[in-house]
Amino acid sequence: MNRTQLALNGEKYDSLQNISESQRKILNQLGWGNIFSLELPETIVKYGVEFNKSFDHSVYSELLKSTQKISKLKNIIEAFHPDYVVILAWKYVEDWYLDGLDAKYIAEESIDNLLRVYKLNNGTKVFWTYHPQALCRKSQNLDELIRMFIDRTK
Repeated sequence: MNRTQLALNGEKYDSLQNISESQRKILNQLGWGNIFSLELPETIVKYGVEFNKSFDHSVYSELLKSTQKISKLKNIIEAFHPDYVVILAWKYVEDWYLDGLDAKYIAEESIDNLLRVYKLNNGTKVFWTYHPQALCRKSQNLDELIRMFIDRTK
């Protein structure tokens, strides 16, 4: 997201260790978070926890469902009023996440099975796509994804 934030501001960099003070200020405008207030089972497993043995699935599902009330995009929009939101979690259904927002799907800017673009009634533009680690399975790379975002901000 650092490269995207700098590119949206017409800046390029070779390394985060060598950025200018003005680029640092641009990066400080970037906020990020996780759609889910709880880690997902597939993430927990990556850290060596045997999800099937260590967790009660019904309790976990109930907890995850209850966190949706505080995890909605509406809360972020109302608190921060961002110009753009990038969601890197393609396989998760957006109905509950967009609940409470007047989100208009922009078909002409979206790309089937790669990028969904929404415009909110407050002017915020939402890009919904795959996590960068999954892009290679879609024959895409991060630079192409950044270019798609930039093209859709003009």
